[in-house]
Amino acid sequence: MRAEIRDTPGHPSVPVSVRGVMGRRPRARVTGGSGASEMTPPRANNRRRGGGGHRRRPQRVEAPPVQPSGGRPASAAAAKRSKEERAAVRDELAGRAEAVASIADLEEFAASVAAFFGEDATGVARGGAPGARDRPHRSREARARRGEGDRPGRDGGNDNRGPAPAGPPPSQSGEGSGGWVREATRIQALYRANRRKAVREVLQGSADFCQVPKERVQQYFEGLYCGGEDLAGPDVEAEQPTPPSQAGDAACLMDPFTWREVDRRVRRMTNSAPGPDGVTYRNLRAADSGMRLLTACYNACLRLEAVPASWKTSKTVLVYKKGDRDDLNNWRPLALGDTTPKLFAALIADRMTEWVIKNKKLSPVQKGFLRDEGCYEHNFVLQEILTHCRRTRRQVVVAWLDLSNAFGSIPHSTIHRAFVRAGVPGGCINIWRSMYDGCSTRVQTVDGLTAPIPVRSGVRQGCPWSPIGFNLGTDVLLRAANALDVGLELWGSRFNILAYADDIALVADTPEGMRRLLATVEAAALSVGLRFNPAKCATLHIGAGAGSRVLLTTFEIQGQPIHHLAEGEPYRHLGVPTRFSVDATPFQTIDGLLGGLRAVDRSLLTPWQRVEVVATHLLPRMDFLLRGAAVEKRPLIAADKLIRRAAKAWLNLPQRASAEPVYLPPSRGGCGLLPLADLADVLSVAHAFRMLTAGDETVRGLAWASLRGVVARRIGHPPTNEELASFLSGSLEGRMRDGGERSLWSRARNAARRQSERLSLRWEWCAATEEMMVVCRGARGATVKMPPGARSQVVHRLRSAVVEYYTDRLLNKPDQGKVFEVSLRARASNHFVRNGSFTRFADWRFIHRAKLDVLPLNGARRWGEPDKRCRRCGGAAETLPHVLNHCGVHSAAIQLRHDAVLHRLWKACRLPGDKRVNQRVEGVEGELEGLRPDLVVRHEPSKSVVICDVTVPFENRWQAFEDARERKLAKYSLLAEALQRKGYRVVVTAFVVGALGSWDPNNEGVLRLLRVGSAYATMMRRLIVSDTIRWSRDIYVEHVSGVRQYAAPSRLSADGIPATPPREIRRRWPTNE
Repeated sequence: MRAEIRDTPGHPSVPVSVRGVMGRRPRARVTGGSGASEMTPPRANNRRRGGGGHRRRPQRVEAPPVQPSGGRPASAAAAKRSKEERAAVRDELAGRAEAVASIADLEEFAASVAAFFGEDATGVARGGAPGARDRPHRSREARARRGEGDRPGRDGGNDNRGPAPAGPPPSQSGEGSGGWVREATRIQALYRANRRKAVREVLQGSADFCQVPKERVQQYFEGLYCGGEDLAGPDVEAEQPTPPSQAGDAACLMDPFTWREVDRRVRRMTNSAPGPDGVTYRNLRAADSGMRLLTACYNACLRLEAVPASWKTSKTVLVYKKGDRDDLNNWRPLALGDTTPKLFAALIADRMTEWVIKNKKLSPVQKGFLRDEGCYEHNFVLQEILTHCRRTRRQVVVAWLDLSNAFGSIPHSTIHRAFVRAGVPGGCINIWRSMYDGCSTRVQTVDGLTAPIPVRSGVRQGCPWSPIGFNLGTDVLLRAANALDVGLELWGSRFNILAYADDIALVADTPEGMRRLLATVEAAALSVGLRFNPAKCATLHIGAGAGSRVLLTTFEIQGQPIHHLAEGEPYRHLGVPTRFSVDATPFQTIDGLLGGLRAVDRSLLTPWQRVEVVATHLLPRMDFLLRGAAVEKRPLIAADKLIRRAAKAWLNLPQRASAEPVYLPPSRGGCGLLPLADLADVLSVAHAFRMLTAGDETVRGLAWASLRGVVARRIGHPPTNEELASFLSGSLEGRMRDGGERSLWSRARNAARRQSERLSLRWEWCAATEEMMVVCRGARGATVKMPPGARSQVVHRLRSAVVEYYTDRLLNKPDQGKVFEVSLRARASNHFVRNGSFTRFADWRFIHRAKLDVLPLNGARRWGEPDKRCRRCGGAAETLPHVLNHCGVHSAAIQLRHDAVLHRLWKACRLPGDKRVNQRVEGVEGELEGLRPDLVVRHEPSKSVVICDVTVPFENRWQAFEDARERKLAKYSLLAEALQRKGYRVVVTAFVVGALGSWDPNNEGVLRLLRVGSAYATMMRRLIVSDTIRWSRDIYVEHVSGVRQYAAPSRLSADGIPATPPREIRRRWPTNE
């Protein structure tokens, strides 16, 4: 039954002017009812002509005709047929793979596969990108119904607080609000489709092409990739392979792929920018969900030991690094290859990396692109060397070397010889040769793409096979240096070279030893076709004796002097500022973090997108530094204040509101932005524990020796294991009162002492297993103990302990914690926090204030002696529970909110029997005859009755939900007994949803009882939560503004089924068809 739409001014379906959530005077009239978005301004329907003019009223758009009940829309049927046809084509292609017997067959088959996947990438090729939407899809009619007006402030009013959009205001941009809206729509859609690209644009601005003329670019890269020896040359073939007895189980590298192996790998791939064919990894998964076609294609390549020629082309984009923009050396080339060959290369790289590690084919000093925490371990070793020499006044010389364009200039013949020398199977080498033989790329310039440039040297940056190939190719350089009898002896181990891919650090105890190391690595680099860049190298020479200071000793490489660091001058080694002094506070990184925060604040991203950018792109920049460097707390605390202030603005919270929602994860209704000061403590403890349990025996032994030395110097005797645990726990007993010298262990000790009460953090020595453990608090008061076997979980567990601390602190607050006590029980209560799904901007601005009870109501005023009575009914105190649940003026809206939940429950019910909504129960008499349960399902064949009543209480602690459920069960208990006396099996239950969208976990039993499908139940929970929040927001805004926010639906039909509401509120109330 469809409600009639009238155009009379008094009819409730006519659009009304809606004030902002706080009742401020809006800058422009917004039409379209409460469904209109208020943060992203409505799109203008007409342009102003001349100097003024009036805005036209938005035209009404008739709703599309409804499909008959039980029928399937034609578009859905067509989509199903298309899906079945594509599945048949995919299976036919997969079957053809077995017939591929030659290179020509492989070329033809690869072309067919590329055409198949390319059909799903047409949108990408045009510049768009597929991706899940984080807002519900809006139909063309819904977009046409959006109103018009200038860009409003927060809540529709002229409020200048909070983040401002980037770029000039509409009055200065020359485009009006339409241009602002289009830009906001574009960047938000780009974020949903290609997050990395959108974040790069927000933080760095629109990417600009290199302005160097195309001819110069062509010449530069032709010279760069000119290469060296031919892959089929005699010198290459003469390399002696590793004997089979020493090669290990290398045959596994050529085993056929399984679909599970391919599926696991494609799920790990990042959906980054596609290659020339426009196909993304998401397209691959969508078109070949079972990975049958890709598996067959890749196994054909393994069988023929070759790849098709179409896999050898790529497009290279230039990314600016720093320095002179006209110098091509300051632009990083990134090869964008097609996703199909990149996935194939990733599968082989995974196997080869596993084989290399298992059979120890790499020098132990190489940590790049491997599973170990190479950056942390190398930084720890280097910091220990400098700390030890500074304390013992020993001489030490450190040299940091930079290979000039290492990845782009290493000859293919060098990698080929390394594969042969390591014992890589010939079939695998043939595949690698096939991928690089005849490989070419085209470079994107400001004048367009260059002509194809042959790539005869270097590894392709962006290819998953490149890292392990580069490591094997440069292994001879590391082994040559490690074979020398020079270096620094420390705690029984000798250190002379540390490497992370192309980042190399040399260590010697004398200048003569350093010169020998430099000469050796220089000769080894030349033997593999690499050269150093002296301008980017540096040395640090610390003298011996009581006056040990930094000495300005000059060293040379390739005949050119190397820059020597002065005292206090740092060198950024693997991201950590390294210098003579201990302090390594990364002020530049912190400034960059705050600059990124301001850029995000000015952007046109949605509030939840801004929060996610900070949580996933900005704060992780600090994690590495907080683990690997000694960082002062003062700049971290200052940065925390700015982050907290911005996050509160994005949540539309006043600054007096509790800060805990900023720290809690999105699953608990917060932003997930833990304080940097707390993270510094957590990561210091985690770093110390992971160094003591490192997989590298040398690093682990150095860590234990260093710890024992620090504690022994503090207490005056060799420490026991229990004393080590007490020291690390921050004990102040006896001679441990002073933490001793500055070191990683003193930082971990101080962090444990600061967090001991908050996180119950301590170190324990387990005598039974002879292991050191970290102990902290867990969920619901539990205690978590982490032995070395759980070292991978230590950061996660400690961060979780911080979250539990802030959760408990919020719940202990009498006003601002009562709603969170209920909403934390189920993740569905906060489903919208991460992506804003099914949530209007106005609802977003309302819900966070409402959950903390900081909305400006008379009863919530905390100072003075104001009149706290309700401004509408004049009765009880005007609190949020009164407004949303008890004020008689809003009884109709409160009932509609209840009915919206009931309607979704009724529509989803699949329990067989006669369903009755809000009607008397047949077969009872007396007072029971007047009861009208919300939903009754009677099944006469089985003589069973299910009575379900919906209630929407306010979240006044969890007890409010329990009381509401008990009231409903008690209300219908006599009715159930009466039906049981008539021979019926009766079940009485209650469906409870909080007025602020809190989902009762006990509702899961109701959904199972009503046989709601599990697939739809997930969506239903989110819809009910968002519907309830939407109604509560409208009730509140109508209360404070006096402006009607909704149109009432028509009456119930004769059989008690809720009727179709007017068009204006159909999004909140689903139709019956």
